Amino acid sequence: MTTLIPLHTAVMVITLCGAFVLFLIDLWLRKRGASDSSLMWLYLSVLSWAASAAVSLLPLSWVNNHPDLHVEPMRHLLSPVSSLLFVVAAFRLTRVREVFRRESLRCWPPLLFGLVAVLSLIALIIGDRKLVGNVFDATASSVALVTIGAGLIYSFYRYANPLLMGLTGITIAFSMVRQFVEAFQGPLQGNMAIFGLASTTTLTLLLIALAVAWGLSDTSRVRIIGVPCRVNVIALFFDLRGSSRWTVEVLHGDYEYVGTFMDELRGWAWRKVKETSLGRPNLIKFLGDGFLMVWELPQESESRRERMAEAVLLGCSLVKDYPLWTKQNRLLWKEVPLSLGVGIDVGAALRLTFENGSEDYLGEPVNLAAKLQDRARPSGGVVIREELWRRLESEPLQKTFSQAGSVSFGEGEPLLLRATKEVKFAKRLEIISR
Repeated sequence: MTTLIPLHTAVMVITLCGAFVLFLIDLWLRKRGASDSSLMWLYLSVLSWAASAAVSLLPLSWVNNHPDLHVEPMRHLLSPVSSLLFVVAAFRLTRVREVFRRESLRCWPPLLFGLVAVLSLIALIIGDRKLVGNVFDATASSVALVTIGAGLIYSFYRYANPLLMGLTGITIAFSMVRQFVEAFQGPLQGNMAIFGLASTTTLTLLLIALAVAWGLSDTSRVRIIGVPCRVNVIALFFDLRGSSRWTVEVLHGDYEYVGTFMDELRGWAWRKVKETSLGRPNLIKFLGDGFLMVWELPQESESRRERMAEAVLLGCSLVKDYPLWTKQNRLLWKEVPLSLGVGIDVGAALRLTFENGSEDYLGEPVNLAAKLQDRARPSGGVVIREELWRRLESEPLQKTFSQAGSVSFGEGEPLLLRATKEVKFAKRLEIISR
């Protein structure tokens, strides 16, 4: 018993720590607005694993003195429950769910609880027959391990991580062998006990890695949760001018320099945003050689006007300071794209929240900001609608937009535009298909 207690103690501590970390990840996602229960299933599974180890810690003498507690049947009850929780967690959290239709997910809750009830009943019936009960536990655990292993390997395959794929395969294979060795020969001893503890630790860390990857990946954005919310936003879209010629004629295959430039550009743009009072954007999206930033507007009209003016000033500052920044940055020793084109628009949009708590926005301001920046030619500049220009109460800021023009995006009335001096509008109305 002296060897058994430290082993089960270590398993209990490791799994409790793993469950706590998974709970914190789930709490973080829920604070960001996610309400998907996949991570909850996972940390409950690990918690039940810890509970099973805790029951095994009870001294044999104490168990014999308390036959009314039915400790052995309790252990056989916790094992299949833990295994089935792992099965459903593996199905929900791993990328295996991508190959199923959404409708098929609906049949899992009643099926799960039915299986838990049946296997728990069987475990209680055979709990007093130690060998049969242990073999039953090993079989249930192996089914769970196969499911978890398949899900993890497929997920890490989709995440293009062969190292974690191989580590998962080795860990799952050893864990299955360990289940039946324990069933027929009793508790692990010596090196087998050490390897068993290592496999428990590795599997717990793999589950945490999966939770982190799921929380940060596009897969966790598959489904929209909740009801889309209508909000007022400022959308600022800026794009590089001359990037197509730059990539073909200047770089000559120096892709490392492209990465350096884009990283430096992102960092510089983020520093420019932090210099304003706008605060962190609700959405930052990198789109090739363009960047989209969206801020939600407060309800107060005075604060709205201030934030609109601040966003326009930010756009002008980006265009004005870009050439000087490229000259002063020592990492940009080759030629760079000529300038920036910026489009800014304000209006109502729909806020969409996804499974991992991230958000996106759907609506005219986002689309129009992208189209307006494309009008900032030939040498970049800032383009806004005249309606927004009229709402800028600062006369010096209004004078910055000295160019006036109009454009029609297909149906509807032409849009009256204002732009900074770098922009050259066509003398006649431009008609552009949507």
